[in-house]
Amino acid sequence: MSDFLGRHYVLIFYGQESEGQHSKATIQPNLSKIAQDVATRLPVAELHHIIVLGIDFITEAEDTFIDIDLWIQPVAAMTQRERQLTKQIQRLHQQSQNHDQRSHHSLDEPENSKARQIIQEPKKNL
Repeated sequence: MSDFLGRHYVLIFYGQESEGQHSKATIQPNLSKIAQDVATRLPVAELHHIIVLGIDFITEAEDTFIDIDLWIQPVAAMTQRERQLTKQIQRLHQQSQNHDQRSHHSLDEPENSKARQIIQEPKKNL
């Protein structure tokens, strides 16, 4: 059972256009880069392989076939320290994104709060 924890599967369904951005001809040469990118973004201690399946549906006459390209990328095991540093980097990145969103949101707030203040202040009778 623990062997299954070390594998991560990525399914890629090729687009129908033969020369498009999502075509088999465009994506297939990059399966190893895709696997490496997934391994970099997935800091799981038990991870030892990324398995990328490129799936193409081929229709001939009334029959449909499936063509599958397979890329298996071995992943070096992470040390405890590497896992900790990776998680810290991810937390800092998330905090940075949250801070950027809050500061962007707070820039809009002063106008809104002034408007609320004007509306909420009762008119004084002279």
